[in-house]
Amino acid sequence: DTYQTERESKARITVKSATYNSLHYQAIAEAVRVGEGSHFSKGTISPEAKTFLQQRADPHGENSVLHTGYQLGTVYRKGALLATDEKAPAPELGNYVETIIPGVRAPHAWLLDADGTKISTIDLWGAGFVLIGYQCPPDWRSATESLSAKLGINLRYVNVGNGADYLPADEKFSRLYGQHPGEPVLVRPDGFIAARLSGRSSNYEMTLEHVLAKAFHIRTRHASHTPKTDSATLDA
Repeated sequence: DTYQTERESKARITVKSATYNSLHYQAIAEAVRVGEGSHFSKGTISPEAKTFLQQRADPHGENSVLHTGYQLGTVYRKGALLATDEKAPAPELGNYVETIIPGVRAPHAWLLDADGTKISTIDLWGAGFVLIGYQCPPDWRSATESLSAKLGINLRYVNVGNGADYLPADEKFSRLYGQHPGEPVLVRPDGFIAARLSGRSSNYEMTLEHVLAKAFHIRTRHASHTPKTDSATLDA
């Protein structure tokens, strides 16, 4: 239901980028052709044309097509999420800045399972909702299991750290997802972060239930009541 709200901004940027690319490279190609009739007839271009083409194309590099910042740096500012006061980095053509602010793509980080097998966080998304955090209170596990059964949705809890489900394979997970130790983020099935929850809750199940109700309208008889927690519980 929030597809249009979330994706319209990305669609505008994509169309503008494609239009810019089309006109930009069309202009370069037309300029290269000028005065090259005799060379074109032989399937070649002059040294001057090669220099011109190289000089005009080099500054764009691989981002003339890949647009890494736009493709991976998408930010949803409203929709099926609970935004915070934090501002996600504005997408740039070739610069992708990873964060865990609600509304961004949950970034990739390598983890190690109990057998020492390497797995990407991205492999955890897709089947349902995932509550994931670094060194989080154990209460979140019982809360997610209870709500998954009660609401009939696929809701999984993943804790990362010593004695947890996974260990970080390097420093990236703790640097990104551990910015707020004990505070998990709720990742949507499409891999975007919907909310960040506080680790200081008096009722973890009600806190998570309230987030699901507010962001996705997934409700039970308790969801209309705001949990009695500190003001930072939902971080929103």
